[in-house]
Amino acid sequence: MSRRMDFNEDGVLSIDFLAGFTIFMIALIMVISMLPGILAGIQSEAIDYDAVAYRTSVILVEDPGWPANPPWNQMDEIHKADIERMGLALSKDTPNILSRGKIDLFFDNGAAFTMTPDDYRRKVIFGDIPYLYNFSLRIEGEDPLFKGQEIPESSYGYQRRLVKVKNESFGHIDFSDGRYSTNTEARNGSEVTPYEASFFVDIDYGELYDRSISPAYRIDPRSDMLTFDMEKMLSDLDRVQLGDNGMKLEKVRLYKIQDGGSAQMLPYNWSDWNNETYIFYHGTEANYKASKLLDSSVFPITIKNETYFKMDLIPALPFSDEMTSGLRVNFTFSYNWTGANLDPGYTYLSGTHQYNYDVINVDQPYLVDGVMEVAIW
Repeated sequence: MSRRMDFNEDGVLSIDFLAGFTIFMIALIMVISMLPGILAGIQSEAIDYDAVAYRTSVILVEDPGWPANPPWNQMDEIHKADIERMGLALSKDTPNILSRGKIDLFFDNGAAFTMTPDDYRRKVIFGDIPYLYNFSLRIEGEDPLFKGQEIPESSYGYQRRLVKVKNESFGHIDFSDGRYSTNTEARNGSEVTPYEASFFVDIDYGELYDRSISPAYRIDPRSDMLTFDMEKMLSDLDRVQLGDNGMKLEKVRLYKIQDGGSAQMLPYNWSDWNNETYIFYHGTEANYKASKLLDSSVFPITIKNETYFKMDLIPALPFSDEMTSGLRVNFTFSYNWTGANLDPGYTYLSGTHQYNYDVINVDQPYLVDGVMEVAIW
């Protein structure tokens, strides 16, 4: 009698099934391991924009930019490619204190040339992504400044920084105080008419480069606009003896003050520069215009009661990298007096106004509050 053996195959798995299941598990593990990386970009998009906005705000308010000496805002349009970073800080030692000159160029506020959107991306934001941006600066007492596109309703990074802005010095020369009045020895107009005398505004670079003064309050001829005005030139003079047209401004010249105190006039072509070395304004305080110093159609200028002069000396001032030198602005006035036996003589303007840290001579630099806002998306 033959016997047949029965086998129970319920627990047996085929080789094909094992192979397929193994491949499936490997694929599943790979997908699971890749999934967090795929979702991370979606989940952290706002955080990335915030990081870019923060980095950009640091460059703007804590970095002076590059090149730093001379500062990048003194570059002309031809050399714009040499600007690597457009930081707005005065210096690396004064974070969050911004330079007025850098602000003007960055926000195209009366600047000589403008920046393109690519300039802002490559010199401020950095990175390979073509970010959109909105920069705004609100300075106390002034209209807000903006640069960039309109901010979207969502999905953008944002930073708000409290800053200070340096307002530059200003020299106000009021001749009514009598500080610069001098009398002639002659007492008869015929003896001294016409008479010429000079009045100086001197800028001693060595005195201004005082390292004990913080850059925030320092008058720096390498980076600051130095401005002064002149008014009331007739107030301390004898207008009866001068008549209506007796006093005139004949010329204005720039001199280099050399080590030892001697002065040498700058070449004529240098003095004739406009919007590069100086801007000379003349007229009245309510209505004045700019002229070149060698414009024969302007000079001489007859001095009236309301005559007003103003001069902007544009950084970097000539030879301002030489600490032992300085700059002199020489105003030559002429006088035509009448009358005789005038005691103690005829009064005219002379002397030197020092552009320095004396608060009597110059309104010193000061800081104003501001808010810088950066949005990136």
